[in-house]
Amino acid sequence: MCKILSGSAAPVVAGWILAFFAVDALAAEPRTASAVPAAAATNAADTAAIRAAVDSYVAAYNRGDAKAVADHWSETGQWISPSGERIQGRAAIAEEMRVIFEQGNAPQIEVIDPAMRLVSADVAVEEGTARVMYPGEVPSTSNYIAIHVKNDGHWKLDSIRESEAPDGPSAEDNLKQLEWMVGEWLDESPNVVVEQSCRWSEDRHFLLGEFTVQVGSRPAMRGTVRIGWDPLRQQIRSWIFDSEGGFSEGIWTRLEDRWVVKMTGVRADGATASSTNTYTTLREDAFLYTTADRIVGGELQPDQAITVVRKPPQPVSQ
Repeated sequence: MCKILSGSAAPVVAGWILAFFAVDALAAEPRTASAVPAAAATNAADTAAIRAAVDSYVAAYNRGDAKAVADHWSETGQWISPSGERIQGRAAIAEEMRVIFEQGNAPQIEVIDPAMRLVSADVAVEEGTARVMYPGEVPSTSNYIAIHVKNDGHWKLDSIRESEAPDGPSAEDNLKQLEWMVGEWLDESPNVVVEQSCRWSEDRHFLLGEFTVQVGSRPAMRGTVRIGWDPLRQQIRSWIFDSEGGFSEGIWTRLEDRWVVKMTGVRADGATASSTNTYTTLREDAFLYTTADRIVGGELQPDQAITVVRKPPQPVSQ
């Protein structure tokens, strides 16, 4: 788990090797889930369209364009602020934006690595953190959940609910959510064996991992993983470095019973890669890793799923 630095111990390793490094022997035979290229392409297109809409919204807000901000909303859109104030409807939201911008000294906003999840063909959920920056003041942050709906082929905001981001927890406190990854994990198939381990750093500021990949009787790859807490973004982040010279970075978001990790990086051959990886706990000694929206060197790859299990303890020799 730590090895891959994705979200769970085993998934991080096995997952990132499949999703990012694209080891041929691993990618050749999907071990659990079948690929659906057409569906993956559709999902990737919708996700890209929503992300473009989010970027457009932020740009409109930061230039003080109330009408352009409101145009991103559905007619019945609802915005609930961190204080609980409720603004209903596109027209009311436009008026609220107009007042904010005309008062002067309006803040700038930044959306920090939002996680997207399509729940149907025309509904998507976005979760993330927003940073609000007033001139000369310390930035403030809030967490949010946004619902996007597709109308006439265009994605519109239907609701945003904001909540104050909590202050104070240490890196260790935040990383304890991933403590279940500590230990040794195994993902084994007829031709490929991926072993990974995860442990706390001595100061308990990071989770540290190592992984090895063996294809047949031949060692194919090894690497290290580091998972930490980013106090600026208020999110868990991870970094992976492999023995071939590739590296990647992940942003973690927790959604109910699973972790979603947005990965980006570069392989040793210079090809860029990105994917959305999900880690779902099956039981205490196993979890399911899935990878979607996988793009390596500009080419969309099939979705895949892998079950990773905790290694049994070694027998004590007499």
